Amino acid sequence: MSANQLHKFRISYKLNGAIHLNWVEGINLRHAKEKIEFNNPEATDLMDWTYEKDAEMKHFMRKSKLAVEKFTEHLKRMKEVDELQPLSAASQ
Repeated sequence: MSANQLHKFRISYKLNGAIHLNWVEGINLRHAKEKIEFNNPEATDLMDWTYEKDAEMKHFMRKSKLAVEKFTEHLKRMKEVDELQPLSAASQ
């Protein structure tokens, strides 16, 4: 019986709102993704970038970062509105 050969996969994933990009060894892509999921149970949005162009990956990373920043800014505005509402209700 021959030993399973390990391959390297370039995988990105989100963890606590931040995007991480790592080279992971595995027997196949599923095995590599399972390694990430095992070490980081909260990881989401796992994507394989092994055979993609760097420009495409960087474009995705920029878009994802902008989306997170936009969502964070939206949450801040919502919090400010929530803090102001009790004041306006008390004045009536």
